[in-house]
Amino acid sequence: MESRNRHRAETNSGAARTSPQPPVAKKYPDAKLLVLSGGIHAQRVDGTDWDPKYRPAAFELSQSLDSLVTFDLAFESGTIWALTDKGFAEHKVKGERWTGTAPHYITLHPQRTRGYDGDIFTRMLTGSPAW
Repeated sequence: MESRNRHRAETNSGAARTSPQPPVAKKYPDAKLLVLSGGIHAQRVDGTDWDPKYRPAAFELSQSLDSLVTFDLAFESGTIWALTDKGFAEHKVKGERWTGTAPHYITLHPQRTRGYDGDIFTRMLTGSPAW
């Protein structure tokens, strides 16, 4: 347990690190890795408005996996489970209205935008609590 906590402290320290390429990435160099995570964790850029040293999970993965593809989740409305200043609970959210007819879509950007390679859109977002 102590070594796991020490690893977490080192991982979250914000210090510059280099990660060797995992063997599976060498074996399948043309493969893509889809990061299924919430919000900021899927960004491929380091730093945020609230912490310029923050290094999202996708940023860390992108240091050793050239083929990483990440998506931002867009939605019209719904709920999320999140930890806020009011605690961990379900929260109502409102996104941008889309005038198209499809209930969902996925798009890839010609260039990375806001740290993401594309968007996944759904009209209604339904959050679930963490395990």
